[in-house]
Amino acid sequence: MSIRPRIFTNKNLLQGDRTSLNSYSKLQNFIQSVLKEVDVEINGDRPWDLRVHNPQLYPRLIAQGSLGLGEAYVEGWWDCDRLDELFAKILRGRLQDRIGSNNLGSCSKITDS
Repeated sequence: MSIRPRIFTNKNLLQGDRTSLNSYSKLQNFIQSVLKEVDVEINGDRPWDLRVHNPQLYPRLIAQGSLGLGEAYVEGWWDCDRLDELFAKILRGRLQDRIGSNNLGSCSKITDS
């Protein structure tokens, strides 16, 4: 029996695929590892850190990229005290090239253990 990577489609990402709570954790870990490269933490205490209020942010971010990030902000899924600093870090690190719908092949393969 082989372990196959799980490919999330935009449809089940946006519907909050509930087949595995472990999937949210893996998505969060992936996004946190990318953000950490530009000195941003999830639920950290610095002004530029993201405070996540809805865990469906993680699949939405991977499915929709920057558009999903912006819409989720407007909908209150996350906030940040210093958006200017957050986005300066994200843009300097070119994270938009690594996370989002243009890169589903590289960032949405999640292996369920």
